Amino acid sequence: PIVIRRQAREAEARALLEASNWEVMLKAAGELLAEDPGDRLGHAMRGHAYLHRGQPGDPERARDAYSEGMKHAPNAYLFPHQRGLARSQLGDAEGALADHGLALSLQSDYVPALLARSRLLNARGDHAGALRDAEAGLLGGANNVPLLDEQSRALVGLGREREAIAILDRAIQLAPQRPLLHFRRGFIRGEAGDAEGAIADFTREIAVNPELPGAYVQRGRHLLDTRKDGAGARADFDRAIAVQPGFAMAWANRSRARLLAGDTANAEKDARHALTLDPGDPVAKHTLAGLADIRGSSSEAVALLEDVLTTLPGVTEARLQQIGILMRLGRDEDALRSTRAGLALAPGNLDLLDVEAAALLRL
Repeated sequence: PIVIRRQAREAEARALLEASNWEVMLKAAGELLAEDPGDRLGHAMRGHAYLHRGQPGDPERARDAYSEGMKHAPNAYLFPHQRGLARSQLGDAEGALADHGLALSLQSDYVPALLARSRLLNARGDHAGALRDAEAGLLGGANNVPLLDEQSRALVGLGREREAIAILDRAIQLAPQRPLLHFRRGFIRGEAGDAEGAIADFTREIAVNPELPGAYVQRGRHLLDTRKDGAGARADFDRAIAVQPGFAMAWANRSRARLLAGDTANAEKDARHALTLDPGDPVAKHTLAGLADIRGSSSEAVALLEDVLTTLPGVTEARLQQIGILMRLGRDEDALRSTRAGLALAPGNLDLLDVEAAALLRL
């Protein structure tokens, strides 16, 4: 009878979890713990309910419920893993990593803990560690799409973009309706110089979910820069703003598109609005630098471009624009310093090499 009762309660807990019925689960957990304060199922149910319910203070309650469960079941790997998830919600990445590590010390092939730790390691920049965990998890099932996603992120972090794209190809075959996979592949392709492949991926992402503003912005950037399709780019930026009016990146990129089209008044309006949403937005500052240069405010343009390059030192277009203004102002030594800073990041850039030669001749 005890076994039958336990099986019935476990079945009830699974049903409540699948139904996302957190209030009933909390009540059932309370009843179990009233009967036996050491009941592992009761602590697990309470922790799960708090972890998923989403009310203020729930992550702390979930963490504490799992901690209590660990006291009564120190060898159960589920409790430290779940506590790690609660700690992640609280922003305690180090504590979460320690908890997932404890869970894996108890059950080394526990895939959810490997996935969670891989995700955390990618976030902190330990891509080699993230890759190890992702690959270890995939030994238990090669078609685990979240693990394939983390594996691709780790590979990108390690500079192995082609391998990352191949992994995402496989993930997309398994889960073509996951828009984030298309976004990741499109972003990697764009960074690798495959603008047409990136446009195709962002277009697929939009087809899966047309309410994701980032996809419109990324596609619009490639339409503007590669295809020189200003009208198509502006339409994408317009759509991103319609989906999410507070998305600074969309306003900033539309300002750039308008500047390139000669619509300086609206370009400035968009750029300034972007900066009210995100005061550090580099694209908006780049647009304002171009507008300042058009007005003849060269010193203002140089300062704005310096802000851009402080945030994104590898943006060659902004660096070349700054160098050109500095040379026009007769500030050849400053131009040479900026040129060499750019070459430190891109040693083979022919435009920067040409500018360096010109600056040296002037000096």
